[in-house]
Amino acid sequence: MEKRTKKATKQLLSYLEQFYWLKLSIEENVAGYLSVLEHKGEAAYGKHCRACKAKAKLAQNLNEALQIYREWLKFFCNSHIG
Repeated sequence: MEKRTKKATKQLLSYLEQFYWLKLSIEENVAGYLSVLEHKGEAAYGKHCRACKAKAKLAQNLNEALQIYREWLKFFCNSHIG
């Protein structure tokens, strides 16, 4: 039986890379994305993204990262986030 190492359980993407993936996925796949962007404004979206990106870069664990991702998603759908 193969012995597992800590490297085998290391996450594949950083929390910042996962943030970029989430952001791109929403921008490319959510039907209401452009509508929200038009309503709230590109400047507000840019400011929100920069703030969340900075936090994601500093996230130390999965719980912190998930909180940041939820915060970012609330820009689009505040009442549907768990």
